[in-house]
Amino acid sequence: MLSVVTYESSAKSLTPMLSMTPVNKATTCDALNAMRATGCTAMCAGLCQAVINLKKARDEATHDVSQRVTAVFLLTDGQANEGVTDPEGMLAAAIGSWSSGVIPPEATDEGLHRMGRGAPMPFGIHNMPNQAPWEQMQMQQQMPVQQMPQAARPGFLRRMMGRGGPRQAPEPPIQMQTNTIDINDINDMNEVQMQQAPQVQVVEPPQIQTQQAPQIQQVPTPVPAPTETQAVPASVKPPADFPPIYTYGYGASHSVALLSNLAERSNGQYTFIDNNDTIGEAFSDILGGIASTVANKVTMVIEPLNGASVGNVRGTYPSHMEGASAVVELRDLRANEARDIVFQMNLPAADVTDLVTDYVHVTLRYTDMACPDEVCETHARAGVTRPVSVAADAPVNPKVEAHSLRLDLADGITEARQLAQRGDMAQARAKLVPIRERVAQAQTAQDAEVQPLIDGFLVNLSEAEEAMTSESHFRG
Repeated sequence: MLSVVTYESSAKSLTPMLSMTPVNKATTCDALNAMRATGCTAMCAGLCQAVINLKKARDEATHDVSQRVTAVFLLTDGQANEGVTDPEGMLAAAIGSWSSGVIPPEATDEGLHRMGRGAPMPFGIHNMPNQAPWEQMQMQQQMPVQQMPQAARPGFLRRMMGRGGPRQAPEPPIQMQTNTIDINDINDMNEVQMQQAPQVQVVEPPQIQTQQAPQIQQVPTPVPAPTETQAVPASVKPPADFPPIYTYGYGASHSVALLSNLAERSNGQYTFIDNNDTIGEAFSDILGGIASTVANKVTMVIEPLNGASVGNVRGTYPSHMEGASAVVELRDLRANEARDIVFQMNLPAADVTDLVTDYVHVTLRYTDMACPDEVCETHARAGVTRPVSVAADAPVNPKVEAHSLRLDLADGITEARQLAQRGDMAQARAKLVPIRERVAQAQTAQDAEVQPLIDGFLVNLSEAEEAMTSESHFRG
């Protein structure tokens, strides 16, 4: 389904579109042309309204799983300047709106009413009634007046989608759209003609001193510099049924820290969009993932048995201890997807025996998208024997060794780069020597399943070694 929540003066409701026939395409274009964004700087208010509408749509579609809205999309090219502007507060407000169905007063944007633009209205297949106008509430302006831009400009959404020149606004809003997307329209959004899309008002965001942020994900251009934004603490945790928030930041003016923290804490994903040409690809990648998701809220519980204990859980997946067990959050799984989790077990001393003794019990808990109201579980156990002797050259599991090596390679290159940044090039190169030896040993195993991984390790290692040949080369 396709359900879009935006700030607009008029809207149409789309009927369910299982296939994009010419008539449905025309309907989509007409509906998009009817949308007219107002340019709101209260990003938190839009996010709260989105989750309220999403939950209503979900509740109305309980009889039909295929009609459920599954995620929130948030696209912005600027900062959050009004209402709640920090990620912790925004996520807390959205969680509160999800539970209560009411937008917190501190999140609303009185400017919408002062400008006579009315309330946000749903736009989607649910034929939901228009929402009541927001109450007139006093806003707390977060940005100093002197930092606000003085005039409107045609922003990226207008250049990409709209017609006509910029509209003057009494306040300097920054465009924000908050969307909940239907998975059935993945392949059709790119076909909508840009010249038939809505006009959008966008103005220059405030100029704030920033520091260069590290590159997020893998994008062809540098990630924009973030503003100083406090990360969302673990204490702000969404409920189990809270939708993931997928955030998109366009250009160099948005807050990377804000959007990435919102996405991370809600089990969504942050994407940097560098220009108009990559917008369609960025959305289709995420939509494709949502469409192929077969299980969500996936967690793995590692329970030690028979005197063993859980050691280090490797990798970047969030994990924590519950008693003696380790809990790893894997989030969503797509069709035909596999995840490799490497963890260490500390085994107790034991008598010699050829019998297998189980030392770990692993439970995988998840919600099956076909039965979203039920929690499913699968179980597995692993154990070892205690033979009289073990050969020094006993074979190891090549897949486990390859993924353990992958994690060691990432850690080693990170430590080597830190040494190189301090100017200690000799120690940086030395840090990579034992890793290369392990890669060479793994390469001799000639295992067809892991060989592509080993080849990639060699490329990464060679690039790191070349960069650390000299300090001038490293910094050049």
